[in-house]
Order: sequence, then C-alpha cells, then structure tokens
Amino acid sequence: EARDTYKAEILKDGLNLLPNYYEDGNFPSVPWHAHNILVSFIKNGRNMSSKQLYEYYAINNEFPKWINDLFRGELHALFIQCRNLDDSKSNAVIKKFLKILVPEIDDQNFDDAASRFHSIFIECRHVLWTRINKLFEDLQRRAKSNEINKIFAAMTARNVQKVWQQFLVNINISAICEKSTITNNFEKLLSDVVHAGLWTINFFQPKDAQAIFFNLNNNLYTVNLNVLTPSGWNVASSIDLSCYNFTVQKGPEAIK
Repeated sequence: EARDTYKAEILKDGLNLLPNYYEDGNFPSVPWHAHNILVSFIKNGRNMSSKQLYEYYAINNEFPKWINDLFRGELHALFIQCRNLDDSKSNAVIKKFLKILVPEIDDQNFDDAASRFHSIFIECRHVLWTRINKLFEDLQRRAKSNEINKIFAAMTARNVQKVWQQFLVNINISAICEKSTITNNFEKLLSDVVHAGLWTINFFQPKDAQAIFFNLNNNLYTVNLNVLTPSGWNVASSIDLSCYNFTVQKGPEAIK
C-alpha cells in the first residue's frame, strides 16, 4: 500500500522500483535455506550446548553476554534481509529466530527473551536511520544541491558501507558476494535501501520521513539475500518470511 502510494514519485526520481510487492500484507514467497543444527555455541574457548543455555536462562532470566554477542550477529543478518518485524504483540519472527537457536526454550521464558531481542532489532533501525540522515547532510554539502539526482550521484560505495558498517561486522561478505548475481547483487541492494532513505529525507517532513522509509517496502530489495555469517548457522535465511503478516504501520508504531 505505501509503495503504491509513492510509486509515481519513486519512478520519477530514479529509484529502483522492484517488480514484486507485498501480497496480502505478507512477503511473496522467496527462496530460503535450511539452518544448520547447532551442536554447541563456542567463542574464545567457551562452550555451551543449547540445553545448557536453556538451563542457564531458566535460572538467570538472561543469556550470558558472550552468547548475546553471538546471537546479535545472527540478528544483524536478519536485519539486513528485513528491517521490519511482524506485529510486536505476537513477535513471531523473533520467536522463530530464538527457537532455531535454542530449541529447548519454553513458552514461559519465550516472551521475555523475544522482547529483549525485539528491542535490539528496534535499536538497529534507529542506528540505520541516524546514519542515513548523517549521510544525507554530508552528500548535500558535497553536491552543493538539494536535487535528489545530484545527491545520489555524490554517494560512493564507501558511503554505503559506512551506513551499514555496524551490521556487517559479523557477516561473511566475501561468501555473499560470491553468490551475487546481476539481479541479486549484495552491494547494489544495500545501496538501493540507502537511496530509499535519502529520498524520503529529501521529500518529506522530518516527523514523517522515518515512518515513510520503513513503510516503503524497501525490505523487498534484500529479502532474497542469503545473508551468511561466519558461524554457518543460516538462522536468518532459514526463516520463511512469507509466513508472517507485515502490515503498514502508522504514527509512533512505524518508528517502534
């Protein structure tokens, strides 16, 4: 709905408009990959099975920090694929994400753990939007113009990398690029998302721009990507996002 609303403007201003749209509020069915069964979590000589991790969580109501760091890297892979989640009350995407990582976790502990990772995901949205805003200001000065095409022309590959830098730390970029195609080019698709952000900042009031950006269906640029992490777990790309309901959000909910 949101993308159709701005379709003419998007085309006029030279953004790459994808041919596929949300279908009935859901993602179209996309290729997904089986996740690898996790025998144990290992980092810097520390080792913990998923069963041990569940037992730890049941007692402490939180995961160890080093486990959280591992999970955050996998969550960043999901964020690169999709910047929106399903309804926050059901929080089904994050619950699926955690269930893959810790199959033993039960419903009693699920909501608290999922809520915390939902908050991390929202933090990622804030970071991305803040960096796109900063880039817009830099490009505007560099281009010495408010014309969107001149702003786009001033953007470099390095600029795009800096916008996404925090989320690319634990991503196996070389492996992803090896699998890139002309229509599914990792670096170009990240650039397309940044273009969508710059476009909304340029044409809409600051109070509206963030919500419009996250409702422009820019997830469709990246949802087909198999975002690989060094762990080889394939958690993010094993979640079939077409099973979940992504609705257009308005007002404060669009920012949350």
